[in-house]
Amino acid sequence: MWPLVEQTEIGLRRLVRVGFDSRWKQQANDHIRRAIGEVAWATVVGNHDKYAKSYPRSHQTVEVDEVLNFTYLGQLVQMVVWKGSWDLFKHLFRDKRELEDMIRDIVPVRNDSSHFRSVPEHELNRCRVRCVDLLTILERNQQI
Repeated sequence: MWPLVEQTEIGLRRLVRVGFDSRWKQQANDHIRRAIGEVAWATVVGNHDKYAKSYPRSHQTVEVDEVLNFTYLGQLVQMVVWKGSWDLFKHLFRDKRELEDMIRDIVPVRNDSSHFRSVPEHELNRCRVRCVDLLTILERNQQI
């Protein structure tokens, strides 16, 4: 299950990065900040700083400059449905709620799995279906 959730999250990061870069170029991160708000942005910056200090004797395994690597799944959705960017992504979904509903079924499983807590089998199945659906949407977008 975890690899599927990972693919989904990374795919959403890529979708957001490509969309925001296509519209705002070098100011994309400024618009990401606007989309998630100052409080969430401070958390993202804190996550980034913590990561940068976590492995002092190793080369960085994640591109430290990519701010989206330090966001939460819910924040990625927030960026997609944000009024300033929704028009970049709305062709992929029936409406904002479709994406929000998918993520609502993925996030609890993702979070519990990341903390090694058990998840009911039917919730794992629901998450699996949602990830596959979302990945299919993201893959179709890459082909356009």
